[in-house]
Amino acid sequence: MLAKTDIIGGLIMTEEINDTSNRVDPSAHHTFLAFWHGRVVYENGRVKHFETEHDAWQFLARCDAAGKIIH
Repeated sequence: MLAKTDIIGGLIMTEEINDTSNRVDPSAHHTFLAFWHGRVVYENGRVKHFETEHDAWQFLARCDAAGKIIH
């Protein structure tokens, strides 16, 4: 399970993320965002944008094969 940490009113709250599904969403920049096991994919400290939905799904498949978000 993955852990999600939030700061609420100065307290650090941690909850487990039970979302193990992958998804691809369109972005406002006419690109696509990939979510691996409920977490947005980042690259060099920024959200990674994919030119096509197909590219995003291929990337997520490679992440699944590696068992982690690849860089």
